[in-house]
Amino acid sequence: TSLVQLSALRCLTFLDASQNKIRALEPSLRWTLRPLRVLLLNGNEIHDVEDVAKAMEMGGGLALEHLDLRDNPLSLAFYPFAESLPTWTWEARSNFASFAKRPDRDSPDRERPALDSVALAARDRYCSRLTSICPSLQSLDGLLVETQALSGPSFQPESDVDGRSLWLGGTQDEVRYSTPRQSREAKAEVQLGHNDIDSGTVVQPAESIPNKRDA
Repeated sequence: TSLVQLSALRCLTFLDASQNKIRALEPSLRWTLRPLRVLLLNGNEIHDVEDVAKAMEMGGGLALEHLDLRDNPLSLAFYPFAESLPTWTWEARSNFASFAKRPDRDSPDRERPALDSVALAARDRYCSRLTSICPSLQSLDGLLVETQALSGPSFQPESDVDGRSLWLGGTQDEVRYSTPRQSREAKAEVQLGHNDIDSGTVVQPAESIPNKRDA
């Protein structure tokens, strides 16, 4: 599957291209990638970080804050505790080092499996490459980027009372974004007394958004 048909879009701030058998981001997408705040590429067929990094680097000046590449051949070895990570990457509350040391949430007496030295070194290179071209990156694969504090600045999207996306208007050539919903994990953490966290975003021009209430 290719995303090349999106090359003409220059104002997207959210793109969910998960579960699409994507193997790489084409260079023609560089201007589409530049304004993105959230990019979800989990569950695809990406084998090498350069398959996404090259197109991102060509765009330059990326605004990307949240990136998810989980469940790709590229990242499978990095997360032996993948089932314990938050559903949405923007719900990240811990960086890799602190998360890996925590007891398993579902089995408190069981330690989370550790990465071997080869996988750990590969993940370090993977993170370094992506953060070097995405200086605003706050979460990666459901974990905080190590240089970002939980209280750090982030976008503040909006949602309606049902958690559905809103078209926020603005100029005709501007695409804004809003929250879809929180995952069960995030809601449970809020109920346990954690501070509220940023939700994710969804974006499309108003005319292209189907009315879910009418579906």
